[in-house]
Amino acid sequence: MKAIDHAVEQLCNPERAPFSDALAEAGLSRLARSLVKCKEDPGDLDARQDCQFGMWLSISGATMGRRMGASHAIGHSLGGLLGVPHGMTSAVMLPAVLSWNEIALGDRGRRIAELMGSSSATAADAVRELCEKLSLPASLRSVGVDSERFRAIAEHAFHDGSIRGNPRPIRSPEDIEEILKLAR
Repeated sequence: MKAIDHAVEQLCNPERAPFSDALAEAGLSRLARSLVKCKEDPGDLDARQDCQFGMWLSISGATMGRRMGASHAIGHSLGGLLGVPHGMTSAVMLPAVLSWNEIALGDRGRRIAELMGSSSATAADAVRELCEKLSLPASLRSVGVDSERFRAIAEHAFHDGSIRGNPRPIRSPEDIEEILKLAR
């Protein structure tokens, strides 16, 4: 899920970088078609190889210098403050961040859904669907985070540099609290 998060946040980034976008698209499509296959049959070497290449492509696009986005910033805070593993933070936060960002995504949101094989869904729905198929947590509650911690998480995440890579500008910790409420 961390690699899915990297690919998606690169594709959502307000700064266009064709090389990074191409890597992110290739990585996302490989991961989306192969992760479930790997879960269903861990011995499927073709699917495992596709996931390995997908992870590499997804992560490589981020080396071009663009920041990630709110999913990563919040994930860093959930991990640092509460010990939630990064892959789990991606499963919980990426759909909520995509929902919050939907008005700023336009065609990029539709493209993400298409790359994930879910052309009729929003990007948020496509990620939720994948997480469900992988039996990953779907809410902050499911990873042990209650709403009493939202303010501290939001204040911490607001100072993470990844916030500036979000397609919908985050102007205050209150914006982050809105996102956290979507992930309850």
